Amino acid sequence: MEEDEVEDDNIPDFAQYTGFEGNQTGEEERDADGNSVADDFGQMLQDAKEDCESEKGAHKLDKMLEDHRTSLYPGCEQGHKKLDTTLEFLQWKTKNGVSDKSFGDLLKLVKNILPEGNKLPETTYEAKKIVCPLGLVVQKIHACPNDCILYRGEEYENLEACPICKALRYKIRRDDQGEVDGQLTKKRIPAKVMWYFPIIPRLRRLFRNKGNARMMCWHAEERQQDGMLRHPADGSQWRNINRKFKDFGKDARNIWFGLSTDGLNPFGEMSSGHSTWPALSNLGNDIDVYLRPLIEDLKLLWKKEGVPVWDEEKQEEFNLRALLFVTINDWPALSNLSGQSNKGFMACTHCMDESESMYLKHCRKVVYMGHRRFLAANHPVQKKGKHFEHTADHRTKPKHRSGKTMFAMVKDLKVVFRKGPGSQPIESEDGHAAMWRKNSIFWELPYWEFLDVCHAIDVMHLTKNLCVNLLDFLGVYGKWKDTLEARNDLKHMEQHGDLHPESKEKGSHYLSPASYTLSKAEKESMVECLESIKKVIDPDILEALQNDVVQCLVSFELIFPPSFFNIMMHLLCHLVKEIGILGPVYLHNMFPFERYMDVLKKYVRNHARPEASIAKGYGTEEVIEFCVEFIEDLRPIGVHESRHEGRLWRKGTLGRKAIMTVYNNLFRKTHFTVLQQSSLVAPYIEEHLALVRARNIGKSDAWITRHHIDTFYAWLRQHLMGNETINQQLAFLARGPSGSIATFQGYEINGYTFYTRAQDMKSTNQNSVVRIDAMGHDGTTITYYGAIEDICELDYGPVTTGNNPTGVPYVRALFLVPGGKTEPQTKPYPLDMWKYGNALQQRPEDRSLYGRGATIKTMHPESSLKPF
Repeated sequence: MEEDEVEDDNIPDFAQYTGFEGNQTGEEERDADGNSVADDFGQMLQDAKEDCESEKGAHKLDKMLEDHRTSLYPGCEQGHKKLDTTLEFLQWKTKNGVSDKSFGDLLKLVKNILPEGNKLPETTYEAKKIVCPLGLVVQKIHACPNDCILYRGEEYENLEACPICKALRYKIRRDDQGEVDGQLTKKRIPAKVMWYFPIIPRLRRLFRNKGNARMMCWHAEERQQDGMLRHPADGSQWRNINRKFKDFGKDARNIWFGLSTDGLNPFGEMSSGHSTWPALSNLGNDIDVYLRPLIEDLKLLWKKEGVPVWDEEKQEEFNLRALLFVTINDWPALSNLSGQSNKGFMACTHCMDESESMYLKHCRKVVYMGHRRFLAANHPVQKKGKHFEHTADHRTKPKHRSGKTMFAMVKDLKVVFRKGPGSQPIESEDGHAAMWRKNSIFWELPYWEFLDVCHAIDVMHLTKNLCVNLLDFLGVYGKWKDTLEARNDLKHMEQHGDLHPESKEKGSHYLSPASYTLSKAEKESMVECLESIKKVIDPDILEALQNDVVQCLVSFELIFPPSFFNIMMHLLCHLVKEIGILGPVYLHNMFPFERYMDVLKKYVRNHARPEASIAKGYGTEEVIEFCVEFIEDLRPIGVHESRHEGRLWRKGTLGRKAIMTVYNNLFRKTHFTVLQQSSLVAPYIEEHLALVRARNIGKSDAWITRHHIDTFYAWLRQHLMGNETINQQLAFLARGPSGSIATFQGYEINGYTFYTRAQDMKSTNQNSVVRIDAMGHDGTTITYYGAIEDICELDYGPVTTGNNPTGVPYVRALFLVPGGKTEPQTKPYPLDMWKYGNALQQRPEDRSLYGRGATIKTMHPESSLKPF
């Protein structure tokens, strides 16, 4: 929202159309002049032109299609086109955050270098004008400066003043003389403007991209369904919606929205003098006024007929529907959106009027205790009254309020939205803040009352505030919160007599050490616990996890002063229930949205018009992002290039040496391990193993395996010798590696970095530890933890093990076998034949040596790891 918005004529407006449906006939498309538009980019532009709603917009798209066919300069042999090149330049500008002035100077420089008659635009304005026809609609809606109404719809669209507070719609210029005959009317400046990006045309464009359309069905077609909680679809709320509204759940393409709201300071300063919409600190309850256009779109998307959308993946038109699954906000914003008070004596949005709270006289704040009632019935701690104000607590935990129950509480509330005099807040109850401050606009959604959790607890802010509170009390960092005021509250409540402050001379006080003072090792253990948080959880352990959380809070009440128990500490007892309802918290927290705020700040070029800068910058990037998908070798904006890019397959990085070796026992076993992991060799392994068993009837399985390993490589070479019909790669593998071996101290492969133990001793990060899950003949899996001793590379000639012909890397590792004993000998394993997982493993018996490393799995029975 912007207080002083004016039309910016220096930036071209985008043509406003609602998307396009795609070619549904399957025939080759041609434009009005009969020119073929068979390539993907041209086809996309042709589809957009046909579905454009205005003649002016269609003319702009026709010009864009012409630019797509126009060479960058006469005689351009590289095939560069005017439109494609302009998009590449704009993509580079957005990626690197280049200002408009710098970008314009670059365009002029490059244009002068190119041959005469080139079509490269000279200014930033011209470059944006070339791609602007693909921009989606952006609505600029005038608003009352006191947040009473939006000037839209038949009722308010043509008004000159707010019907509620009588504030004028437009600012009055100092030199305004009113309307004068014979003079042009000056353009008036609205007092406040809201920028709205309608979601329906953007959903149409989302499905226009084949990859995006395919991913929109991932949760139904590709999601791993093993009973674990790893996605919102695994939560109970998703399943309940599908059961309640069966028509909605039938089509996996229907969208489940999460809504996040937050304010930002567009200037990157600590000052809060300006906050960009939604600016919850300024809007408060009045945010419902500005949510009206979004709610209307959500209602339209919920209707049974939905909106027609073209699916590029399935090449068909379907009726798209959508619902708002949950909102994701920080704690103050949750109150503004829900209309529920989340401060004072009834701050808990789950306990509501059953919140257990008290006011601390000396710390001057409300705290939330009484967590014994969340324990299981007849828990022994409920009877130990001497530790809890000398009383037992056999109360049951507050009951969960369904959406219907909460709707019954608010449906009759009447609130007038506005700032200043005349607003009508909800009256207070018994001198305390009212539990509900408004009837939220979200209750207008037909399905909202059927949601078990409408507004999620934001785990990002909860974790941050909880850790700051806990670590400050423990003295790990920050301000020390075990203050004199906290101790005086203990004395006032007659609790923890050993922690009461002792008065000394000259008005000073002595605070005795508390039991929660941690040693350095205990602090490190707590941080390691935070590092062990997982994204996937077993729903069967949720009940045990809930009990653990409550018991921790109850234990905290025994040792920490009451000032420790702010609302964030209390919300922990409701977090586990939300996980079961909504799924893992990493998919409904503020982390990605807070990071995106930093992206929006970088769009601000004109500090006098920050909202306009953000809107124009976002619109330009929206066009570029869509077009990039149709141009090869262009990476989407914001997707950073991995430091392993171009070297994911294999590359030795440190300490390369070339050595000569002989065919000793270790070398032969290394060669066999390489053969064992190749799919080309797998049929011959089975053939040779059957042959060994047939010739050695009565021998044990262990003897058969050893004999198979010792003789296979020689048998394979002899068996395939002279056979000209076999695969060339197989022939090189059967011949065996060269006697010249390259060794490394460091190696990068499959996105992982591996070091030898010797190199690890010189490094800060540990990269030498691995884990192997080996399956034996009996089907059991044995886990081995080891540290890499050597990294070598075998040269098989032009054998391709990936994208590039190169040697086959392998490691020689020292393993820790079950039982805690270290292998007296080591064994080689090829690196690039293994499947790597991203789990970080820890060996509790010896964390100094076997700390963390990549998970490595091999499923061949012959490779079962046994002492030898």
